[in-house]
Amino acid sequence: MIKITQTKVNILLLFSIVMLSLQTISWHHELRELYIKNGKVLKEYNDLLAHNKQLLLNMSSSISGEEVREKAINVLHMRPPKIDKDRPWKSEVQYIELPE
Repeated sequence: MIKITQTKVNILLLFSIVMLSLQTISWHHELRELYIKNGKVLKEYNDLLAHNKQLLLNMSSSISGEEVREKAINVLHMRPPKIDKDRPWKSEVQYIELPE
């Protein structure tokens, strides 16, 4: 039968404390690496989100058509189409005659 003495218990406790300390250091190191990776991924995500919002803003301004309408009226000197109420499919675009 194994005789358990105070010395054996102390050695076992010391060994378990050292092993637990090493495991704690390892866990801490892994958590720090995960924290650093998480920071990098979060920064990339925020950059992508900012670019996506910028693209949506640019696209919405071009899709709105207000700039196209203003350019058609001011630069090309066009007017909105004249729509016949009896025949709405038959419309005519009116142009402004420019003096030469």
